[in-house]
Amino acid sequence: MRKTTVLVLDAFHDNMSRISAAVRPFASAVMLAETFDEAKRLIAEARPQVILAADDLPGLGHPSELVSLINSCKLPAQIVVLTRDPDFERGMDLVAAGAFMVLALPLNVEKLRSVVKKILDSYDIFNSITTRSPLDIEKELAIYKCLASHQELVPLVDSIRLAASQLFEGAKVEVELGPDFEPSIPKEAEGDDPMISFEPGEWRGPHVETHKFCWKGEALGSLTISYPNGGPASTKLDQDTLDELVWAASLHLYQAKRYQDALQLASKDHLTGLLNRRSFSESLSREFAKADRHNTPLSLLMLDLDHFKGINDNFGHQAGDEILRWLSGLISKTIRYGDLAFRIGGEEFAVILPWADEEQARILAERLQEALAGDQGLKLAHLVRPTVSQGIATMKHFLIKTPEDLIYWSDQAMYLAKKEGRNSIRLLTDLQDKTNFEDNHYVFQ
Repeated sequence: MRKTTVLVLDAFHDNMSRISAAVRPFASAVMLAETFDEAKRLIAEARPQVILAADDLPGLGHPSELVSLINSCKLPAQIVVLTRDPDFERGMDLVAAGAFMVLALPLNVEKLRSVVKKILDSYDIFNSITTRSPLDIEKELAIYKCLASHQELVPLVDSIRLAASQLFEGAKVEVELGPDFEPSIPKEAEGDDPMISFEPGEWRGPHVETHKFCWKGEALGSLTISYPNGGPASTKLDQDTLDELVWAASLHLYQAKRYQDALQLASKDHLTGLLNRRSFSESLSREFAKADRHNTPLSLLMLDLDHFKGINDNFGHQAGDEILRWLSGLISKTIRYGDLAFRIGGEEFAVILPWADEEQARILAERLQEALAGDQGLKLAHLVRPTVSQGIATMKHFLIKTPEDLIYWSDQAMYLAKKEGRNSIRLLTDLQDKTNFEDNHYVFQ
C-alpha cells in the first residue's frame, strides 16, 4: 500500500489550510511547518515525498536551501515553490536549482492538485519498477520492444498478443478489453490503492490460464494463454515472465487509454460537448472515402441559428451559450445512431449522415425543425424561440467530387434558406434554378 507524506511550509495559516485541504485526498499524511527550522526537523524525521514551500518562509533565505537540505538527507523528494512574485525568469532559476515547479500565489487549487498527483504517480511508477524482480534480458526485450512502440489502443493490443506468442511458444493467446474500457478520463483512486495490480492466474483446466489487466483496481481486460494440444501450461507457465508481461501490459493499456482520452478531449467543443471543427474535417474525409469505396449514400446537413447576433446583443452572451447548449442537446437526441454531430464555429453546426440520401436527410432536418418548435426545455423560451436555417447536400449529386464540395454546396443551400426567409430547409437541388453551375467557379478555404 502506498504511504505518502506531503509537507507544507508556509507562515500564513489561511494558505496552509487551503493547501492541506487540496492535497489531503492524495496523501497518507499532510504535515505543516511555519519556519525553516521546524521544516528541517520534519524533513529529517518524516522524510516526505512532496514539499510545498512558500519562498517567504521565515528563516529560509532562498528556496535552493531546501534543495541542498533534501540532497544532504539523501531524500528523493520533489519541491514545489509557492511564490507571490511570479516572475518568469526567477521561476526558471528555481527550477534550474532543483525545484519541481513554481506556482504563483494566490493559489490555483486545481493546478496544485494536478501537480501533486503527478508527482505521487511518478513515485508509484518508480517504486513498482524498482521493486520488481529482474527477468532474463531476452524476455524483457520481447515484452518491451513490442509494447513500447505503440500509443494507440488497437496496435497495442496486437503487440500484447505478439509478445505473449513470442514468450510462450505454441500457445494460443487471447487479449480481451474490459467492458468499461471507454475513452474517458479514468477515475483517480483515493487513499492507498496500489498503482498497478493484477489478480493471480485463474486456471480453467489443465491447459488454460487467464490473468486480468488492472490499474488501481480498475479492470482493463484480460490475457488468456492456452495450449489446446497440451504443453508447458500443464506444468504451469513461467510465472515471473507472465507476471512481467501482465504488469507491463497493464501499464501500457492505461497509457493508451490516457492518450485516447486526450485525443477525444481535443476533438470536443467545450461549450456544447459536440465534436469540434477539427474532428469534423477528419470525420467527413473518412466517411466520404468509405461511401465512395462502397458506393453508398452520404449526406451533409449544415445548420445555422437565425438572428443569433441579435440574441446575444439583446439578452447577453450567457443566454446565447444556453441556447447553443440547448440546440446541441436537441440535435444529439434527434439524429440517428451512427450520425455525427459537430459544432463547427459560433452558431454553425453540421451533421454527417452516412447511408442517407437526399430524401432521408430532408426528413431528419424536418424532424429537427419540429423538435425545435415543440421542445419545452429552453429556460429562455418565454423571451425567444430560436429557429435554424438548414442546408443539405448529398454525395450522389454530379457536383460532389470531394468532401470540400459537400461542405461548399450544403453551405450554399443553407445560405439560400437564410436568404429566403430563414427557419427553413433547402437542398442542393433547390439551387439548380438559381445558379449557373457551368459558370460557377469557387475556391474552398
